[in-house]
Amino acid sequence: MATTRHTRQRQMVLDIVRAAQDHPDATRIHDDVRRHLPHISLGTVYRVLDRLVEQGDLIKLHVPGEAARYDAPTPRHHHLICAFCGGIQDLHLTPGDLEGVLRHLPRGARFENLTMLVHGVCAPCTSHGDPAQAS
Repeated sequence: MATTRHTRQRQMVLDIVRAAQDHPDATRIHDDVRRHLPHISLGTVYRVLDRLVEQGDLIKLHVPGEAARYDAPTPRHHHLICAFCGGIQDLHLTPGDLEGVLRHLPRGARFENLTMLVHGVCAPCTSHGDPAQAS
């Protein structure tokens, strides 16, 4: 019985993160899971998220000064973090787009993985006026 429940919890967390377009944090995931599994604790959600990240089923985004956010490992992509609204948007870059970055690796270094977090202002916030330029 515990195995079924555990599997159900893991599947629910995974489904919620995969369906999310906004890279939710654990608290938001917990709120969404509780709609279906009312007795699940936040601690359980954190443990499930950690296990899913360890297994490669989810990606944990470390945003300085904020709670970790989660994403499904869809085709390789990077992220824009908006300094104004805090939103995270996917950036889909081609290998050609990344050549310049990789050219700056120290001589003899070997590239294995690149995960880029671009900090800036998203398009919706820019269209409402960049707060940094308003001063």
